[in-house]
Amino acid sequence: MLYIIDMKIAITADVHLKEQNETPDRYRVVESIFNECISKQITTLLIAGDTFDKNFFQYQSFDKICGKFKNIKVIIIPGNHDTEVKQEFFTSGNIEVINSVSLKTFDGISFLLIPYISTKTMDEVLIEFISENKPDNWILVGHGDYITTNWQTNPYEPGTYMPLSAAVINKYNPLKVFLGHIHKADNFGKVYYPGSPFPLDITETGKRQFIIYDTGANTIENQFIKTEKIYFIEEILTFPVENEIDLIKKQIEQMIKNWKLPDEELNYVRLRLKVRGFTTNLLSLKGAIINSLSKYGISLYDEEGPDLTDIKVLNTLSDERIFIFNKVKQEIEKLELKNFHATKEQILEKAMELIFGELDKK
Repeated sequence: MLYIIDMKIAITADVHLKEQNETPDRYRVVESIFNECISKQITTLLIAGDTFDKNFFQYQSFDKICGKFKNIKVIIIPGNHDTEVKQEFFTSGNIEVINSVSLKTFDGISFLLIPYISTKTMDEVLIEFISENKPDNWILVGHGDYITTNWQTNPYEPGTYMPLSAAVINKYNPLKVFLGHIHKADNFGKVYYPGSPFPLDITETGKRQFIIYDTGANTIENQFIKTEKIYFIEEILTFPVENEIDLIKKQIEQMIKNWKLPDEELNYVRLRLKVRGFTTNLLSLKGAIINSLSKYGISLYDEEGPDLTDIKVLNTLSDERIFIFNKVKQEIEKLELKNFHATKEQILEKAMELIFGELDKK
């Protein structure tokens, strides 16, 4: 059993490195994590699976980067993408590959490290291990799906991978559980997914992060990473009223505020935007959207611009219908929807269809 004094440990997963010339941005993120570790005096980095995107990968580029940060211990736990990664693939003395279920101790806390095994569930591995060992004050680190009522598959790879159940976690009661495989950072009680430190595609939205675990306080800190791309997928409604351009601009402003990004990071955003609803001038609406986003330095992900295919264009617009719509909109805004599955935006869109539906161009 290895004993290491280390008050803070960095944890990431799902980097999915390929050849350096193919994914240079992912390598830069790895260096960014190392630099953050140095600034916070962290000397151990755990990677909970899928460091590499595929087996039989050329590992020299990652090996070289790790060699630049010799004071940081890098512990690689294989995931379902890199099950064949082995210790002998690396020359840097600070890399350790975990190819079998292992128990390590950091600052008096036992870390149970479970590499991905395609033929077993994490439940089975955990039950088997604890039947022979009874660790106190222990942490579980692995790569797979945590099966709860909120469970959802990874869009990057649908299916179920080395599942871990809430029942087993409740029975054996680890201090914390850190898992790779789900690329979105998430938290379910004591179970944490750090998520991918760099977005692999447009569906991996929002700022990326890694986790810092304080062994002394048993606390979690989410450390955001500055990446060269930040993806968002958004939908907004447009209303066929006299001030519809002003309203769409306000919605865009609120959308951007909800991201909680510093101004200097807005030019990293690549946005996929879908607009629904009704308008009296589609061309003016598109121009207003593009100009509003450009003002903040935000780029659209799709070359054709915002998706306006579901917008209905009105031939005519009567004062009576606008009056009815505004009254309905005011009432919808007052609604309490705690017991409803529909959002206010969905209700408002249905109301527009009823009020303006037969006026749109065919």
